[in-house]
Amino acid sequence: MRLTLKKIAEMSNGQVRGDPERVITGVASLSSAGAGDISFLRDLKALQAALESKAGAILVKSPCDDIKTDQVITANPSMAFAAIATIVAGERFRRSPGIHATALIAGSARIGRDCSIGPGCVVEDGAEIGDRAALYPNVFIGRGSRIGECSLIYPNVTVREDTLIGKRCIIHSNTSIGDDGFGFVNEGGRFLKLPQLGAVKIGDDAEIGACCTVARGALDDTEIGNGVKIDNHCHVAHNCRIGDDTMLVGYTKLAGSVTIGRNCMLAGDVDVVDHVKIGDRCIVAAGSGVAKNLPDGSVVFGRPAYPIDEARRLLALIRRLPEMREQLRDAARRLKALEVLSPKPEGEQDAKPSAE
Repeated sequence: MRLTLKKIAEMSNGQVRGDPERVITGVASLSSAGAGDISFLRDLKALQAALESKAGAILVKSPCDDIKTDQVITANPSMAFAAIATIVAGERFRRSPGIHATALIAGSARIGRDCSIGPGCVVEDGAEIGDRAALYPNVFIGRGSRIGECSLIYPNVTVREDTLIGKRCIIHSNTSIGDDGFGFVNEGGRFLKLPQLGAVKIGDDAEIGACCTVARGALDDTEIGNGVKIDNHCHVAHNCRIGDDTMLVGYTKLAGSVTIGRNCMLAGDVDVVDHVKIGDRCIVAAGSGVAKNLPDGSVVFGRPAYPIDEARRLLALIRRLPEMREQLRDAARRLKALEVLSPKPEGEQDAKPSAE
């Protein structure tokens, strides 16, 4: 990569403070950057690191006189840095176009222009691989599946039959897309398999981490929207629907037929019960279990999940339970002592059981 600060400013809708013709060849953190690198100042907590940095330039939100190196002032330094890092990654990890001699490509499969298909890949009948897509070694693409242009499929990924993956998607190693959903019927104490006849549809610009499973639908399709980001070790069961630009963090598990809206965040190790509907812009805190529908904009925590303010109050009460238990025991002892010490009113006798 060779970009001038002038070009970087154009890319980030920013302004250069310093030499606009300075050439940047890499990206790095503030502490490790050299003269050819650009870094970024996320917030003022890292100001000292920026002052000590040897970076050739730093992306900042507002100009800083104390930083002596060149600066690019932009509204979102993190986003601008990510765009530059994407260029670096594209060059560093680019795979040369071509089909390896050990790949097995069905005669009816269609391979786009400038694709890279690595050793041991299998592309079955009727499958389509879009232009400039890359399949790393040992990827399986099932019959009738389609991979969009510029998508990247890492080693040992399985994409089962009739799966549709959009443009510019990334699927990380050892993930399975389109495996059978967990569907069985009980007959006389025996479980009989219910065939899973749906498919999986994934929109554009989605990314699915390593060791994930996305099950095909039982009858209708499992659907993952545009821009969805799924972390490693997540499970999406059959017939789930995930709205655009939603994020699932590691170890999140969705049971069958869960619906999640747009722009949601499900933090690590979240469980969602089958058929639950989560609205748009919801946040589910780490370790929570969602057992009922959530309206738009909900922020919940706990197992089961409660609105965040209510969950905090419950946690505060739980912490006080040992103290409250002792208080109740002390109150019971006091009441018992009062009963022993207090004489009964004259004429009041304990009831005796009838002889009859």
